[in-house]
Formats: sequence, structure tokens, C-alpha cells
Amino acid sequence: MTIPGVREAAAAALLAEIGVEMSRFPTAAHRVSWAGLCPRMDESAGKRRATRLRKGAPWLKPVLVQCAWGAARTKRTYTQAQFLRLKARRGPMKAVVAVAATILTAAYYVLRDAWAIASSAPTTSSHATALAWPSASRIASGSLAMRSRSHRRPELLRPHSRAVRRGVSW
Repeated sequence: MTIPGVREAAAAALLAEIGVEMSRFPTAAHRVSWAGLCPRMDESAGKRRATRLRKGAPWLKPVLVQCAWGAARTKRTYTQAQFLRLKARRGPMKAVVAVAATILTAAYYVLRDAWAIASSAPTTSSHATALAWPSASRIASGSLAMRSRSHRRPELLRPHSRAVRRGVSW
């Protein structure tokens, strides 16, 4: 399973910026906040001021936004549905940043689960250890097998729930 919009160069930049170990951040929301992809809260006396993006990760944000533009144009994906839904209400720029945050959240869970799968694999020799740890290229290319749907994962790569209720096939 791959993340829509993320290809080899973007995956390499993503891995270089955020690393492979996800234990430094307890949740995906902490990682998104660290990257500066969540709107800042600026409110005083009940008046909301401008909610521009926060500062953070100047090399990571442009890569994620470029990936988000590609993901928004990938047919029949959650990211395209999210982009179109938000674009109608908030405009294309805010929608693409929300898609970028979704991509970073998906990358967090892919890397976290890959780390858990690799660290729980039994190893008996150094050669087996090298095979047990997923390489960055395997994670980036999406060839790493994901856990079953029963495992607790975000609903990022599933179709939109209203479309499922209506019986629309993607």
C-alpha cells in the first residue's frame, strides 16, 4: 500500500526530515504539529485572529504540500475526496495543507507499524537482522506489508464514509 502523491524523491526527503523512529512523538498529531501543518490558535476576547500556519520544519512543509497537490489529483482516493470537500468550503490552499497533514499522518502510521513489525520479528543471525529491519526504500515504495484491518489504524486510506453508505463504488 502506498501513500497517494508520495513518490521516491518525496519519500526520501520525508524520511530524511522525520526519520524512521516514531517513538519521539506519542501521536500523529504531535508529529503534524512539529511539522507546522496545523493552524495556530490566536483568539482574544472571543475574536479569532488570522490562523496562518505555524512555523516549523521549513524543508518538510514544501515537500508535503507538493505531494498533497499530486494526491489531490489522484483519482478515487481519500485524499482527493478530502481536497474536493475542503476546497468547496475553505479554498484550495487551505485544502491542500489539510491533505499534506493527512499525508504526514499516514506516513507516521506506516513508519510506526513498520517499526513495530520489524522489532517484533525473531532474529537468529546478523543476516536475519538485516532482513528483518525494513529499509527506507521498502517503506517509501510501499512494498512493506501492512497489518490487517483489525489492527487500530487511522481511516486515512479508506473511502469516504458517506460514499460507502450510499453504495457508491470507487
